[in-house]
Amino acid sequence: MKKFKFSLQAVDKYKRTVEKLQAGELRRAREGLRALEARRAGLLQELAESGARRAEELERGLPPEEFAAYDRYFVHMRGLGSELAPRIARAEREVQEREASLIRTKNELKAYSKLRDREFLEWSAEAAAEESRIIGEFVAFNTAVPSD
Repeated sequence: MKKFKFSLQAVDKYKRTVEKLQAGELRRAREGLRALEARRAGLLQELAESGARRAEELERGLPPEEFAAYDRYFVHMRGLGSELAPRIARAEREVQEREASLIRTKNELKAYSKLRDREFLEWSAEAAAEESRIIGEFVAFNTAVPSD
């Protein structure tokens, strides 16, 4: 009896490799997004803390040159924050694209699995029919041979 062999085994194996690669790419994209979001959260926290320090110093009386330095600092920090916004948006789109790609690959793998199951059922039916035929021939041969 011949051994079961899935006709699309090579494609299935390739897609499983692609799935692993896509999962790794998705993981890296998510890590990049988390890093950017952490950077933005750090900037916002630093701005809040600096704003509180600035308010305290304003109450005590702040020289004009330090006031100007604070203003330049806040403008710089807001600029850094505004530079992060498009990068975060790109990172979010990349994560979404990678997720969609991985989902498509997983759906293809499910389809291959269903095809494999169907082929296996067909193979099993053929194997059972062949086994029945062989047993029938054996029984027929043994009953046709006269006993001494």
